[in-house]
Amino acid sequence: MIKSINFEAQPKEYPEDTFTTYKAVVKNTTGKTIKNLGLIVKIIDKDDTTADTQYVNTENWENGDKVKLSFDTDAEVNQIKVSKDYVEFSK
Repeated sequence: MIKSINFEAQPKEYPEDTFTTYKAVVKNTTGKTIKNLGLIVKIIDKDDTTADTQYVNTENWENGDKVKLSFDTDAEVNQIKVSKDYVEFSK
């Protein structure tokens, strides 16, 4: 599920804005309710260097439901790598 997350740049509200918002809609396909999920988002620039790291989280995410995840960065984005920081399932 994490490998399928695709963050997309959102239009800037004002041309002079230095930060860009990136959003993704993700469906919980684990078969379980996720109590807490934390993700690490690495922003890789054109030189294949980590230019920024963001943390994204969500809570009480039921199986089959969709959530919107987002982050803001002023770094140059060539590639985005998402990995799991932590996950806790409901019992």
